[in-house]
Amino acid sequence: MKRPVLVLLSAMTLSSAALAVPAGYYIGGFGEVNFTDGEKDNKARHDFIEDGKGAGLELGYFYDSRWGGRVEWANLDFDNATGGSDVEGDRYGIDALYRLSDEGPVYGIFGLKHLEAGKGHTAANLGLGFDAMVSEKVSLFGEGTVYSGLSESFTDVGAKLGLRYHFAESKPMMEKPAPEPEPIPVDSDNDGVMDDEDLCLDSNPKYAVDANGCVVLETHDVTIDLKIPFANDSTEVEAQYRSEIKRVADFLDVHPEGAIEIAGHTSTRGSAEYNLDLSSRRAEAVANILVSYFGIPAERVAYKGYGETQLLDSSGTAEAARVNRRIEAVFKATEQRKKLR
Repeated sequence: MKRPVLVLLSAMTLSSAALAVPAGYYIGGFGEVNFTDGEKDNKARHDFIEDGKGAGLELGYFYDSRWGGRVEWANLDFDNATGGSDVEGDRYGIDALYRLSDEGPVYGIFGLKHLEAGKGHTAANLGLGFDAMVSEKVSLFGEGTVYSGLSESFTDVGAKLGLRYHFAESKPMMEKPAPEPEPIPVDSDNDGVMDDEDLCLDSNPKYAVDANGCVVLETHDVTIDLKIPFANDSTEVEAQYRSEIKRVADFLDVHPEGAIEIAGHTSTRGSAEYNLDLSSRRAEAVANILVSYFGIPAERVAYKGYGETQLLDSSGTAEAARVNRRIEAVFKATEQRKKLR
């Protein structure tokens, strides 16, 4: 007996793996055992019925790979707890079927049944079933169901095993597509950040980058100074120093965020009041060249005379006087530079 059962189970497993239960109409037949509520055997309204068994037929329809429905009829024969004749009765009803996975063998059952055995009663039923194709049109199925009385309080349990004939031919189960291979991480600009996380895909690998793959910028201070000497008691800027002024103008163009102050200075020859005015006129002369000749906006160029208050050489010699007659300007700014690795 064990060998045929094992062969049958093996055939079910192999066929279930190869064939899907088809959609469409089917008819089926089954055998059933029924385990009644323990209180039925001592209640006259249930005719003292005990456990029973029987057989039945079903007509069903699977709408798709998940949903189905059926009507069924069964004739059941129950033992009589009083020792009298067995109690026989028909049961009929409807069920909805729902597979727990597409084309899977396990399905849920929920429906309504009416049993005429005894005094008769109606019950809601809930259960689980399985089916598996054993040929292109025939499937084996088994079910376990719980019946709960609606007008009477009881709980019966039933188990079925049967065969179904499907009017549509079964088709091979759809194979799940092979999973897409995981993409191989790529760092196209060799900056150490993979392309799928890199917001700057063209960064130069010689520069340091942040977590987003973008070049890190550092703030650096930049300065430029200007020194122009003057002849004694003169405010004329000699032509040879125009290139120095142009160098400052170019620097201001590159760094448009700041302003520059032109500072005028004198030697100690003459009165302090005169020297203060002379130094202011010298500073103004250089500032005018920056604005008028090189096009630097006037609001970015300031000038001031300091007279003889900031001497570079206080020795009183002719050389000291030459050194002290001068223009100075210092401009400071910051700029962003790419950080090297």
